[in-house]
Amino acid sequence: MIGFFDSGKGGLTVLAKAIKEGVGGDVLYFGDETNAPFGSKDKESLKRIVRDDCRFLERLGCEKVVCACNTASVASENMRLNIPFSRLRYEFEAIKGDALFLGTEFSVKNFASRSNERIKCLALPLLATLIDDDASEEEIFDYVSRTAKGIAAPTLILGCTHYGLVKGILSRVFLPEKIIEIGDSVSKADIYGDESPLRVFFLDYQYKKYSLVLERLLEDERVNTFSLPLNKHIPLK
Repeated sequence: MIGFFDSGKGGLTVLAKAIKEGVGGDVLYFGDETNAPFGSKDKESLKRIVRDDCRFLERLGCEKVVCACNTASVASENMRLNIPFSRLRYEFEAIKGDALFLGTEFSVKNFASRSNERIKCLALPLLATLIDDDASEEEIFDYVSRTAKGIAAPTLILGCTHYGLVKGILSRVFLPEKIIEIGDSVSKADIYGDESPLRVFFLDYQYKKYSLVLERLLEDERVNTFSLPLNKHIPLK
């Protein structure tokens, strides 16, 4: 079984991509809401969260873990873990022309130190929380517009997996010609499971809200989803 984790709903954009890429077997998605948001934390705190979440998923039967959060992926670079671990990564050198990177406080600070002058950065520290709290489109549009203050670029880089859930709103604010999602960097090698039919599990207390988000992301594609009580094992095939 492959485990995916993020601080909330954002990693579901990565899981949806994995499903469209043809991931098979059992998948467990975990939103670490206790430690949300990740983006405001320092590197050592984020590394501890990554280590704890990997251990938690391993105890639930996962044999491999995908970090479906860009902030945690950046913080966990070069970390050694006791379970096969994949994180998000993107080669920004391939981007042509001017671009704008949107991200959390942590990811923007890290990205700015590595980037070049063609790529501007803008931190949206409250956006992931607004998305997880089901804020209205108007609230999200107003927050992003006030924070952006007219900044724009032809290419928009969504440096937080949550942002893919409000891509339409971000397009209205920034009017980009092209949008790049950090979650698109996950490869087939990262998500390879097995040849058996796909089954997606959520923890019982997260099942309703996360399964609905995944269903919306997948549009017409149907998947079998299950609620997993914490005191029980994954049902046998």
